This record gives sequence, C-alpha cells and structure tokens, in this order.
Amino acid sequence: MTRLTGLSSDTIRAWERRYRAIEPDRSSGNTRQFSADDVRRLTLLKEVTDLGHSISQVAPLDTASLEALVGSVRSTAAPRAPRAERGKVVPLQRLADSYLAAVTRFETRRSFELLAQAARDLDPRDFLFTVVVPVIHEVGLRWSHGELGVAQEHIVSSQLGALLVSLERPGLSEDAPRIVTAAPPGHRHELGLLVAAVLAGLRGYEVAHLGVDLPWQELDWAAQMSRPRVLILSVVRDLPPSEREQLEDAVHHLAEKVPVWLGCPADHSLTRAGLPARLFHSYAQFDAALQGLAP
Repeated sequence: MTRLTGLSSDTIRAWERRYRAIEPDRSSGNTRQFSADDVRRLTLLKEVTDLGHSISQVAPLDTASLEALVGSVRSTAAPRAPRAERGKVVPLQRLADSYLAAVTRFETRRSFELLAQAARDLDPRDFLFTVVVPVIHEVGLRWSHGELGVAQEHIVSSQLGALLVSLERPGLSEDAPRIVTAAPPGHRHELGLLVAAVLAGLRGYEVAHLGVDLPWQELDWAAQMSRPRVLILSVVRDLPPSEREQLEDAVHHLAEKVPVWLGCPADHSLTRAGLPARLFHSYAQFDAALQGLAP
C-alpha cells in the first residue's frame, strides 16, 4: 500500500484508526485486505493534505468531494469488479494471491489465464489499478522476503508485459502529443514503466516506449529527435554516489530540452536531490498529472 499511495504504513494505520478514513475488509486471519476504493481514497487524501488541508477535516468527506477538492475529476468512476462479482467489493489481494500461487507452482498456463480473464472483464485503466499494480507490489514484497525466486519473477514480468503491450491504445489522432518512457542505464525494472506507458496511451498520448537500461547519450538523442511533450524516467533501486551524480547531471541536461518526469519510491534519495524534474511515487498520482497535462 505504501508504494500504491505514497503514504507510509504508519500514516495509513493512523488515518484508518484515528480518523476512519478507510475501513478495509479483514481476512479470516484478521489481515487487512484493501479494496480499490481504499487505494483511491488514500491517494486523494494524500493529495489534499499535501495541499495544506487537515486530515481531521477531509477524512469524513466522501470520495466525490475529495475529487472535487483536489480539482482533478477522473474520467472513470471507481474501479469496477469483474462482471461475475459486480455488486461486491472485491479485495485487491484475492486475484493477486491466486495468480501468484499459480506462478509459485510454475503453472504458467493457469496464471496467464487468470490475468487474461481479468483483462477481458475490466476496462484497461481498471485492470491496471486493480490487478497489475497490486501484483507488481506483491511480487516485490514476496521477492524481498525470499518467497519468490528470480525465475518466478521473470514469469510475472513476461506475462504482465505481454498483456500491457496488448492494452496499447489504437486509433490515436495524427497530431496526438508524444510522450517518451525509458529507464536510464543500469536500471532494468520495466513493469512500472510499462504501466506508465499504458496510462499515457489511455490519456490520448502517442507513447514512444524506449525500454530499460538505455544509455544517456541515446536518451539525449531520442529527446532531441522525438521532441516529446514529456520525458518519463523510472528509477527503482538505490544509487551509489558516482551513479547518482551521473544521473543528476544527465537529468539537469535533459531538462534544458524537455520537461522530465521521474518515477521513484517515496523514500528514494533522489527525492532530496532538488532535480529539475517532477517526481511521482504512485501510479494514481501520475495518472492524475497526465490528465492535468491534457493533450
């Protein structure tokens, strides 16, 4: 949830218990199970408190009022449940658990069918926020705890990548503004970058997805040749001092030519670097910014 909303676990717990900002379901083992609406509300609450509002004042507001307060009315309603489950609140964790259980057993046919069925039942943005993003988050947690191996992580990357590519939006206008997405040299996590690329496509942008581990000189050349509305970079892992200095220099150089947006964890050292770039720590925050940019 911290990666999804940009909030610390302590803040989420305090807002839940003290202000009843959300009321997540509980599993049989009394584990909290967050719904898509919980994620959405927490993201909105973070945005309005960042604007200076007190959490005690805004927590009682319904989601529609929060959206109005933020000033960013999204084009879709709260994420829908799969057709077979319409009318119920489906915990985000349910599909992720079933999918990753199949991956753990190397049941690749079963795991891919679970994803493909969800992609058929949901519209693209709902599929991203209620399925893809929670799965990415859960994979990271399980890998860090030693519950998933590299081989299984590669299965997830391959299957999600294939489905994300299939979500690319056709029929854009010839004069659609362009957005470039890439990960700099030494950075090879592509799934989050693909989510960003698909979200941009759904917002009406022509997306030039350059992939991962791209040399700085290639990024510089691509920015000059493509003349994008925005260059989106993704950095996940920590950086040693020499690499961080190189990245900061490169971003300063690129920002002289094109607006730079940078996705990274909320606790990453780059958040304190004073970069000439707009930083994002959640996909919902990024999607709202895309809408505000307006093609």
